[in-house]
Amino acid sequence: MNTLIVISMIFVLLGLSGYLFSHSRLNRTTTKKYLPILTFALFLSILSGCGMDTTAELDEEVEKNEELTSKITELENSNSSLQEEYDELESQFDELTEEVEQLNNENESIKSENEKLYAEIDELENSNDELQQQLDKKQDISASSNSSASTSTGGSSEGSSDSTQSTRGCDIKGSVNGIYHTPGSTYYNQTKNVAQWFCSEEEAQDAGYRAPKR
Repeated sequence: MNTLIVISMIFVLLGLSGYLFSHSRLNRTTTKKYLPILTFALFLSILSGCGMDTTAELDEEVEKNEELTSKITELENSNSSLQEEYDELESQFDELTEEVEQLNNENESIKSENEKLYAEIDELENSNDELQQQLDKKQDISASSNSSASTSTGGSSEGSSDSTQSTRGCDIKGSVNGIYHTPGSTYYNQTKNVAQWFCSEEEAQDAGYRAPKR
């Protein structure tokens, strides 16, 4: 395109020179000969100018296309990186889901074991209550035997003491094994080894006694 511009400039100079030279000598015939040359030179100039504009536009379009291509490449790379991060996060999510399921299964197993242990504890407590009641019964029988072997005077005084306690309303018996019995309870009448009398269950509990489990 630069060669076309140079050629057109040469033709323009030649045409103008010939036209001016012939015109200065008033030679119309010669002037007419140079007019086609001048016209052709002007046409080449216009054509070269249009070619420059077209080339400039093409260069701009090429630059824009290259920029767009570069941006597309960057976006594709960014998309690939984001896709890798997404795949990694999805993999981590799957692993966490599996861990949660395992923990839930372990929790269910622990709950089942706890229920079994609670059942065993209840059985042991019931067995302990039965043994404690048997022990209380034996102690009461032993105390009753010792009481019957004592003198009648002593028995009369004890009966008087029991009556006094009952009259005052303190009729809760505290046995020597740390259990209190209220009137009407299972072992109230069988409890003879009274270590302490109480007027209320709160008083017995404050003193460290407990109610029988049955």
